[in-house]
Amino acid sequence: MWCIIHFFHQSQLQAELYCLVTNTALSRKPAQVITNVNLRSIDPYAGIVMADTREMYVGDLIIATDGINSAVRGAIMSQPSKPLWLC
Repeated sequence: MWCIIHFFHQSQLQAELYCLVTNTALSRKPAQVITNVNLRSIDPYAGIVMADTREMYVGDLIIATDGINSAVRGAIMSQPSKPLWLC
């Protein structure tokens, strides 16, 4: 069995995801992309993000690209964790 691994720089991955979810040519409603939101809390099982402004966002998929010291990672992990490539 072969496993193909692709390595992306964070900005490349963000750009590709943005293109895919906002593509209006596909037979589905494009996703709403929300940026520059400071996280207050997150419920990954319900798909709910609460901003520090108390605005609530609900979605089927939450993609957080907040970098190596990710607040989202800390919010969803039961223990502090490091990125896998630092293990």
